[in-house]
Amino acid sequence: MSVADHAADAAAVLDHLGLRPVHIAGHSSGAAVAAQVALDHPEYVHTLMLLEPSLISVPSLEALFKQVEPAFEAYASGDHAGALAIFMNAVSGLESTRAAALLEERFPGAVAQAIRDADTFFGVELPALTEWTFGAEEAARLNRPVLSVVGGETQPVWVETAEFLRSSLPHAKEARIKSVGHLLHIQRSEPVAQAMANFLTRNSSTETTPGDFASTTRRTHSSPPRLNARRANPTTRRNHAAHQRQAHRGRLHALPEARDCRAPHRRDGFRSKARTCAL
Repeated sequence: MSVADHAADAAAVLDHLGLRPVHIAGHSSGAAVAAQVALDHPEYVHTLMLLEPSLISVPSLEALFKQVEPAFEAYASGDHAGALAIFMNAVSGLESTRAAALLEERFPGAVAQAIRDADTFFGVELPALTEWTFGAEEAARLNRPVLSVVGGETQPVWVETAEFLRSSLPHAKEARIKSVGHLLHIQRSEPVAQAMANFLTRNSSTETTPGDFASTTRRTHSSPPRLNARRANPTTRRNHAAHQRQAHRGRLHALPEARDCRAPHRRDGFRSKARTCAL
């Protein structure tokens, strides 16, 4: 299953929900899916938020591959837990037990689930990522406002990726999060969320273009009126919360209709990585 297949499934979910255009955010390989949605289905995308996307074209990726090679060997031998621990240590920069503890603190049961999903991760998602192409030509086709989020203490591969995005997407905005690595949104979720909220505030209008975004990145903006209205009206807040719960139920893994558009032998193992929020 390719990154383009993931993107097609994400578009199918948006069709099912009747949502477009939307704000799309993705982390790591999920950021690759988010970028591919913007390339293949630009009419679905209002803004794009990329949290340390993984690009195979940057020079330091070869060194990272050498670090994670033992993880693939452990996976091939059937040691899925060991494979996950080695991989998490290599990409996060954290000792494996610390990374596991952080995941369990934020998402109880996440480590056990990741071990159960090892076949999908090592056998489907990572191979698809190595075949994904995103260079200067593809970047030039992104004509939506883009936010690049990078950890201040992340691995060289994502530092170089951020540099590539800065050079290839001059209209993009970058947010650097201090004292975190590749698990930036888990280690320090509040500043990551704030950076994304600021970006969305600047790009709340459906008429925003990359040029408009570039010219407004230095301004100070107040909260959008509709957010203020929700704060002032408890009934509106309750209705909004109900709507959000309904939208949550509509995620890809809860939609048999969306899953069935995939190849039969990939249905059980697939996990969509991109996340969307409607305007």
